[in-house]
Amino acid sequence: MSMWKECEGLQEELVKIRRELHQIPEFGLDLPETQKYVTTFFDRNKDIIAVYLPGSSRIFVNNPFAIANEITSSFLTSYVESEEEALKKAADGVFDIENASPFFQFPVLAMFYPLDYSSEDTSVVVIYSAENLANSFSAGSVNQSFLVNADGEVLVHPDLSYMLTAADVSNSPIVLQILSDNQPSEQFYYKDADGVEFIGAYNRLNNGSCSVITTVKTEVVLEAVNKTTLRNIYLTIATLSFAIMIIWFFAKSLSV
Repeated sequence: MSMWKECEGLQEELVKIRRELHQIPEFGLDLPETQKYVTTFFDRNKDIIAVYLPGSSRIFVNNPFAIANEITSSFLTSYVESEEEALKKAADGVFDIENASPFFQFPVLAMFYPLDYSSEDTSVVVIYSAENLANSFSAGSVNQSFLVNADGEVLVHPDLSYMLTAADVSNSPIVLQILSDNQPSEQFYYKDADGVEFIGAYNRLNNGSCSVITTVKTEVVLEAVNKTTLRNIYLTIATLSFAIMIIWFFAKSLSV
């Protein structure tokens, strides 16, 4: 499924960021190697808005993106500082991902990643434009897919309003199943608050930080099955009728 690949790619990107941060020998904002790295990094990762190091209060900004969207370094910093709980989790070694869309008023994810080397920076925050990711979750004619974090908060959804309000769907039956279960993936039947039956499936990212969910109404699936069954019945009847006609004509020719 394309959205699952997108999410896996996002996780791989985070791992790559951590590795590359380790490789900068002279880690200062004004140093030439750092400037060269920052420019190359954002040229290669155009959806990343900024990388922030809370311990040393250093921020690396994707300037072309920031200028185009009128985002300042102080605005980015104020967002990160407002996420005290996520910062604490990352400092304690726990990865966290939050929906920053309500703050920025367009699809944005913030990933709080622990750094496993000894320095003043024990974590890194990656602020990521989720607009392209959201496009891969566009609602289909039959099913609906979306992404939630470990708290049941919507991260990416085909309905933009869910993203811009960071909707809490933790009471949804399928999300409750995810929050109460340690399985990496599962598929099952459930009913919503209106008694409508769905088939739901989810895949959890390797670090358990978020899950991709896909749901489809059972009646829609059964409707497709019923149509196929009827089509097969009609085809069988037509074939049988044709065979009967052949036998009838053959028998009639014998009787002449």
